[in-house]
Amino acid sequence: MLGSKGRGLGLGITEKAGSVSGIKEIDRALTKLERRINKKVMKKAVRKTVAEYRKEVRKRTPKRTGILRKSVTTDVKIMKKFFIKGRMYFGRKSGRNGWHAHLVEHGTGDRFVKDKWGLKKRGYRQRARKMNVGRMKAQHMADEGFDVTTPKAKRIFQRALARELQKIRSVN
Repeated sequence: MLGSKGRGLGLGITEKAGSVSGIKEIDRALTKLERRINKKVMKKAVRKTVAEYRKEVRKRTPKRTGILRKSVTTDVKIMKKFFIKGRMYFGRKSGRNGWHAHLVEHGTGDRFVKDKWGLKKRGYRQRARKMNVGRMKAQHMADEGFDVTTPKAKRIFQRALARELQKIRSVN
């Protein structure tokens, strides 16, 4: 995740033990489920939580051409059979051109170019051999999106998990 700086939900999620720290009822219900169903339930809850992060970051991403905003992507994977990983990132493949997200997020220093592209002809002032074309201020879209969503994320995760467990109970 771009700009997450080690922040998280504060949830201890492991499918092996079937535990979600802080919620005794959901924890008991998860331990009763079989492993396959447990993975599906946890994965759906993580997917809903990560989608909330995506919405907030997408809302804060500047829309100049819309490419960077469209490239905000989420992904949920089960790693090593018991670890569920959800992430939000700026995609770089299959038509999602978010390769410049780090420049927008953190800004740039002064940018110097030579006149080998004919910038002088196009109206830029030429100073000596190099010229300063300015700097780009940092937008901090991912940082702000994470800061806003993190307090709500635990609640979203708990609700999604409880809703999925209710669905399974109603079927059985």
